[in-house]
Amino acid sequence: DPDSRIWPFKRMEGRQAYDTGLNRLVMTNVFGPESDTAFWTNFDWAKAIDAGMKAAGKDYSGSFDFVDTHMYWPITHMVAPADEALKCDSCHARQGRLANVAGFYMPGRDGFAWMDLIGLLAVGAAALGVIGHGLLRIVMSARRKA
Repeated sequence: DPDSRIWPFKRMEGRQAYDTGLNRLVMTNVFGPESDTAFWTNFDWAKAIDAGMKAAGKDYSGSFDFVDTHMYWPITHMVAPADEALKCDSCHARQGRLANVAGFYMPGRDGFAWMDLIGLLAVGAAALGVIGHGLLRIVMSARRKA
């Protein structure tokens, strides 16, 4: 499909503040010039959460804790124009740009001979099954006509 696109994304893992009384994530006032309630100014979570929830017009019980969260963010910024973009095999190749980055599996760069063999055997078995099924249908159809 010429109109299809690979959609890159990243998994963001973090710890977010949540309202323990209402059991939901909270809004936080994180920055502001000369603000006594901005987290990055005074590093006081209680003040920052209280100010953020008031600014958002949301109920807040006044008690909070932190919870581990993850979310998937589309990478829709900091992407080069099409004429400057890398080709797939710039990274997805044994000697690609990420050749020395370890700790994850990358198609096109990494491979397991036994897994490749299992994949080829599965494709071969499927092809034989399709051919065998087709031949049986032809033979049975010819028998019925005879």
